[in-house]
Order: sequence, then C-alpha cells, then structure tokens
Amino acid sequence: MATQVQQVRPTYEQLEAQVADLQRQLAESREQQNERPQELTEALEKQTAVARILHISSRSPTHLQPVFAAIVEDAARLCGATSAAICFLRDGQLSVAKSA
Repeated sequence: MATQVQQVRPTYEQLEAQVADLQRQLAESREQQNERPQELTEALEKQTAVARILHISSRSPTHLQPVFAAIVEDAARLCGATSAAICFLRDGQLSVAKSA
C-alpha cells in the first residue's frame, strides 16, 4: 500500500504576510541595535561618575566639600544641566552644601 504525499505550497498572500512579518522583525532588530550603544555609553558614564566620587571620598573621608563638588559636577554633566546644587536642612533652614 503506497501513501501519497501531497506538497502544499503557500499562497501569494501567505508569502506576502511572511515577508511583512520578517521586515517588521528586521526593523525592530535594527532599532534595538541602534539603542544598545547609547545605553552602554550612559551606563559607562554613570559608573565613571560613581568611581570618581568614591575615589575622592576615599582620599578625604573627613572633608565633604570635595565629595559634594564631585557629586554636583557629575550630576549636572550626566543630566545635561547647566547647574546643580546639593542642599540640606539644618535647624529648619535650607542650606546649600555645594552648587555648580
């Protein structure tokens, strides 16, 4: 007894749908690929800022002004701001610890 296998070919519409799906997937992949370097750059900048602040803090553990200065400078740079400040509340009064 012989079994006959019938070959099924996709229709033109099915092929069009597959092509459209592949094009969409390719566009998504390219978009993710373009976003990746920016994410890595931002992560490296943040890590560099933290390392700098920790280094300054370890050099002068009793002097807070250099640490505050590094925090303010790096915060402004990472945020793309023209200025930044660290403030604290002392006896109900707001005081600026450091600004840049």
